[in-house]
Amino acid sequence: MTVVDAHCDSLTRAVNSKKSLVRNDLHWDMERALKYDGFVQVLAVFQNPDRRKPSFDNAMKYIREAERIERQTCFFKLCRSFEDIKNGIEDKKVCACWALKAAKPRRKT
Repeated sequence: MTVVDAHCDSLTRAVNSKKSLVRNDLHWDMERALKYDGFVQVLAVFQNPDRRKPSFDNAMKYIREAERIERQTCFFKLCRSFEDIKNGIEDKKVCACWALKAAKPRRKT
């Protein structure tokens, strides 16, 4: 069975608490996701405006961490297209996409 989870704050929570996305005690981790035939996770990049003003640079901190994990593991794929998702599932990888919350997606020029 392939699972698609349309929302997860684990990326933000893991980075903020210095926990691993591979294995942790949060809502989601890759180790649990690998138990399925396929897993697509929408990783929310959440910036709490009550704590800190949302910014492009702060959002990129979370995205860069996910990119670092992708480079260091053979079972995690950051997907930028439907084709990436299809290929990732065929290759038995945990697939992930982004959702920006309370973030400014572009720098002001």
